[in-house]
Amino acid sequence: MPIFASNNHSDNMKKLFSLLLLFCAALLNAQSTVYTIDFNNYTAGNLNGQDGWKTFREWQGNVDFQVSETAGPTTVDGSQAIYFTNAGPGVGRVATRKPSPNFDFNFKGGGLRILEFDMLGCWWGTWLCIGYDKNGNGKMTPNQGNIEPNEGGLIFGISGYDFPNSSRVVLPSGTTYNFTMDAANNYRWSRVRLSIDLDANGGQGSLSVSMREDLIGGSPYVPVEGAQDLNLFLDPGSGFTDDPEKWDAISVQVQGATGAFDNLIFTKPSPTYQFINFPAVPDRLTTDGPYLMSATASSGLAVAYEVVSGPATVTGNVIELTGEKGFVTIRAVQAGGNGFDAAAPVENTFEVVYAGDFPPALDLRTPVNGATVAIPQGLSPMLLSAYASVEHADIISADRIHFEIGNETVVAQNHQNGHFTAWWTPPAYGTYNMTVKAFNSEDYFTAYNSTFEVVNTSANKTQRTFDQTWLLTGNGLKDTMYTLPAHVGAYDQIIGKLYITCPPGGCDPWDRVSSIKVKSHEGTWVEIIRYITPYGVPCSHEIDLTDFFPILQGKVEMKADLLTAQGHLRTQRSGLPTETNLNRPQLG
Repeated sequence: MPIFASNNHSDNMKKLFSLLLLFCAALLNAQSTVYTIDFNNYTAGNLNGQDGWKTFREWQGNVDFQVSETAGPTTVDGSQAIYFTNAGPGVGRVATRKPSPNFDFNFKGGGLRILEFDMLGCWWGTWLCIGYDKNGNGKMTPNQGNIEPNEGGLIFGISGYDFPNSSRVVLPSGTTYNFTMDAANNYRWSRVRLSIDLDANGGQGSLSVSMREDLIGGSPYVPVEGAQDLNLFLDPGSGFTDDPEKWDAISVQVQGATGAFDNLIFTKPSPTYQFINFPAVPDRLTTDGPYLMSATASSGLAVAYEVVSGPATVTGNVIELTGEKGFVTIRAVQAGGNGFDAAAPVENTFEVVYAGDFPPALDLRTPVNGATVAIPQGLSPMLLSAYASVEHADIISADRIHFEIGNETVVAQNHQNGHFTAWWTPPAYGTYNMTVKAFNSEDYFTAYNSTFEVVNTSANKTQRTFDQTWLLTGNGLKDTMYTLPAHVGAYDQIIGKLYITCPPGGCDPWDRVSSIKVKSHEGTWVEIIRYITPYGVPCSHEIDLTDFFPILQGKVEMKADLLTAQGHLRTQRSGLPTETNLNRPQLG
């Protein structure tokens, strides 16, 4: 062919051809490398053995990951995903694979790596891990058991059982970062982006987590608050778990029905790629002044801001509110330059709140409306107690409570947990009208009017709580409110009587450590009874609770716990009518 002829014209062609090859190679090296597993070309049924995936049982049950379109919730795009459908305690499945030509993820040579995946959370936990599978058995996380001392890596997971700390990142060192996400995300599809900058922090690396819910429409990723620019404390070249050049496996793990994964996308961006890290913007009050935005670009180039919608304006990186309430969406952009491509815009939405819309919710604890307060041994200080809560507690607080009785105003002590107490000495026996005002931190208040009577007599009383309440192993009965007599020196003894009866089918054939707790008017839980259940039979018990006089009056919150160390029994136990006898003083 003429291209191989040895004349000057052909030599020029050779040079031109070589230049073209060099130009094309440079263009190829500047492009991002992207690998995707969408499971669409897999065979429906068990995942184990397909495309290099190895699966194994975590605890009990032999159900495998299922490749399906509808093995539980339907996928977002109607195509195949992998699901774990086994429900019940102690179940779980892990699926692991090594790099392959069609999914050649690696963390060698530094630079930026991005891993995206669609995740459907479940109650006990849905997890993804990238790291070092030293012995090749697919197990890399400590809770999987039988792992080598130098195995593991970076773990991301969500679950429902410990909301609001329902999401976490676990670093190779074992350090855990918990962050809060919308509870609904635990049970619906979400796309997660893990951006790993191996060169950040002097080679120790950094991680930023973003999520988006509109998987098909391509809505912007939203940075997850509390999971931005986390130092990974990597140690390249060490040969240990914190050495990213050793990371050679990716695993997914589900611990209950119905967790799922789809669309694993691994990207090694080109050197011209950049991304924006835009931490979540906290909600603001309509009265707040201007404040600075804090987005950064991985390139180091300046980030610009736009107000997409809402009552705010932006000048440079300064946001100024208009004084109106509503939701504000800010978009961060970086148009590129200095050898970098334009970054994908990132949006943040926050709420501007008018504090007058959120006065505290008020709950009078003692004396409750219509109460009779027994003070038989002469007029002395009586307890005033209330609880206040407010929405948007991150920017508004329940600040103070005033008890207004006649011409007196008693300012309560704020225990910084929603509980307020004060002491007031009635000037005489009789009926009193009281107005209780709960103020928020911006001076907007809620008022509640009540009436109570102070008397100089008392009588024995029996108060029943937890009437025929069913208990399950390991569940605490919380937010159960009871109103007990209000008094000052009216009783010389309180006796608690506990009855445990057996449900149909019999009592629990185990001895369980159990307790009954009462929340004090200062807001702390106090254990007043601790007991061990007998082996398979009913029981009763009587205990002197006189020491708890200050707590056991007015409207109080109580809970009963039936605890277990085994954690596997699910039988029901009947319980607790608990009676509290308050005995009148024995006068000589």
